[in-house]
Amino acid sequence: MADLRKISAEELELILEKHEEWVESEGEEGEIADLKKVDLRNKDFSNWKLNEANLSGANLQGADFRGADLKDSNLSEANISDANLQGVELEGANLSHAELSNTDLSNATLFRTDLNNTNLSGAMLQEADLVKAILDDSRFYEANLNRADFREAKLQKANFESARLMNTDFRYADLSEANFKSARLMNTDFRYAYLGEANFESARLMNTDFEEANLSEANFLKADFEEPPRCQNSTMNRVVLKEVDLSGGDFRNSSLLHADFENAILEHANLQGADLRQANLSGARLTKTDLRKVKVRRTEFGEANLRDAILLDEAQIHERDFCFMSHTSEDREFTNRLYADLTLGGVNCWYNDLYGGDYLKETILAEIQRSKVFLVILSRHSIKSEWVSKEYHWAAQGKSNILPIRLDDSVLRSQLAWVKMLFKQQHVADFSNWRNDSQYENAKERLLKSLRVKNK
Repeated sequence: MADLRKISAEELELILEKHEEWVESEGEEGEIADLKKVDLRNKDFSNWKLNEANLSGANLQGADFRGADLKDSNLSEANISDANLQGVELEGANLSHAELSNTDLSNATLFRTDLNNTNLSGAMLQEADLVKAILDDSRFYEANLNRADFREAKLQKANFESARLMNTDFRYADLSEANFKSARLMNTDFRYAYLGEANFESARLMNTDFEEANLSEANFLKADFEEPPRCQNSTMNRVVLKEVDLSGGDFRNSSLLHADFENAILEHANLQGADLRQANLSGARLTKTDLRKVKVRRTEFGEANLRDAILLDEAQIHERDFCFMSHTSEDREFTNRLYADLTLGGVNCWYNDLYGGDYLKETILAEIQRSKVFLVILSRHSIKSEWVSKEYHWAAQGKSNILPIRLDDSVLRSQLAWVKMLFKQQHVADFSNWRNDSQYENAKERLLKSLRVKNK
């Protein structure tokens, strides 16, 4: 704020009187106020009509504007920090690049106001009207935005770090690349907003509504959803929800292509109809999760817990046949992937993931006996497994259809009697190139067809 003009209190009052005359006469009398780059610190502008006044670059630090009318005024690059603009009319004003830190703008009207690249850190904006305001690159660090209205506002790359956002309305706002790191969001409304690449790292979100919002590539790492998120019909492609607790969340019919849910908690969540193609759900907890009608292709479910997930309607569940998967722990990565894909493909699967004791024999026998298909995964590891051998022989003595698949070529050279018998009596499905996504998908589809035939 170097080289600011200084004027006396008398000069200022005369300028304000002439400007008010100009406003009231609609430009016929008086003179428009030109206070560009004037030092006006701690001045009292309360109740003055300052419509269209030029205050660009002025130092208005600590000034009192309560009751003033600043519609369509020019305050660009002005220093308005610590000022009082409570309830002030600023509709259509230009505040771009202004300094508004710690300013009181509560209940102010900023409809269609230009606040591009403005510093509002620590500002008080409770119940402020910012509908259709331009706020790209603005900073709201630790600002109070409770009950503020940002509907249809432009907020690209805006920084809300550590801000308070209780009952704040962002419907239809453009918040692409906005930063909500460590922000406190309660009852915040993001419906229909664009939040592509937004950052919610370590944010606290209670009762936040993202219905039909676009959250593509948004980051929720370490975010705390204190209540289940509402994201139905949202676009969340490439969203990062790694290790986040999303229990009970509503993601119905959302697009989650390439989404990262690694180690996330999705217990009791509703993903019905969601598009999960190429999403990462490895290690995710999906207990009691509703996965009916989800789209999955090249979706990663490694180490995911799908037990008791809802995969089909109740009437369909009772009609499903049962498949026992025999494997060894060394092949767990493949087994987990196939288990998830078969389960989501409508095959009711079970496999033993608790090795190390004869006390499991009764459980395993019971599961084999109730299975219609015994799927044995053959590999250089499994053919050496005592448990896999036992499971095969128990299945061979029962009524299960035996369906073998192989993960490598070494099993072709095995001299074990039971393995040789399998190759002699059965077609062995080839999954030796299962790490190649395209070849895995083709082998999986053929396997699903075989399972459906054997389940008839």
